[in-house]
Amino acid sequence: MSAVGTALHGWSMVENAMGFLFLLASTIRDAFLAGAIFDSVVAFEGRLAILDATFNNSQVVTNEERDIWIALSARLRKLYKKRHEVAHFTVMDPDLMSATAINPFLTFNQVVRETTRELTIHQIVERTAKFSEAEDAVVWFTQRIRPRVRPEESPPQQGEEPPLIARIRELAAQKNVVPLHPREPSQGE
Repeated sequence: MSAVGTALHGWSMVENAMGFLFLLASTIRDAFLAGAIFDSVVAFEGRLAILDATFNNSQVVTNEERDIWIALSARLRKLYKKRHEVAHFTVMDPDLMSATAINPFLTFNQVVRETTRELTIHQIVERTAKFSEAEDAVVWFTQRIRPRVRPEESPPQQGEEPPLIARIRELAAQKNVVPLHPREPSQGE
């Protein structure tokens, strides 16, 4: 149960980072207004659609960032399905607290047909790591965009680019989709 709680917390951090990214990419100066807009959409797909539209129309997002966002957005959709498996489960072990696996989307029919699936603690921990990696990637966008929108509040960007962003760049370079090297936004971008 601890592993499940940690995984769900990790996913919550992804969605919270998405809210902050919406505030910055949309250039809405009023954080309360941006929060009200973003939080009024409860469904994850809707929130992601809002961010996708914001990135497509934002004047503070570079073309390279748009391209990277498209790939990250697709990755977030896949991870959300993985989050669902952790969030919607049954435990078959009679001792709930010492169980070593959960059964995602368990149904009576699966039990009768003996076709149940399970996620072990190890698999749940792996998902938690992927959720954390996704959060780091979303935060990376906020660190890049924030100085353009709120320079007065922006500490210098620290550290290397997150591993997930680096992998997206690498895959895109192999497909010749995204420029290999970051560029500065041009006038009007």
